[in-house]
Amino acid sequence: LTYNSKMVHSAHDMTPNDAHKKGNHLEVKMKLEMNRIKTRKYPPVRVGDEVKIYRKKGISEEERTSSWSANKFTIERIERKLGQDYYYVQAVTRAYLRSEILKV
Repeated sequence: LTYNSKMVHSAHDMTPNDAHKKGNHLEVKMKLEMNRIKTRKYPPVRVGDEVKIYRKKGISEEERTSSWSANKFTIERIERKLGQDYYYVQAVTRAYLRSEILKV
């Protein structure tokens, strides 16, 4: 009760109960985006570089199993659409974002 109604969160300057109200959703989202830390940097990837692809682990896979593909793929082309770079790799028809590939 105390946490939800009296404790003011430092990221959006509201209590959880106030932040949950419909009128405050936009304000909370804007403040959280402004305070977000954006420090993740990826090395540049060019056509011809070898990469591994992110894969979702299966239900029975253990935590120590790698979430990157065992095979290496080569970047065939890079397209810029809608303000983002899409990476196409050999033998796969799907386009990948930069966060879904690992430069090897």
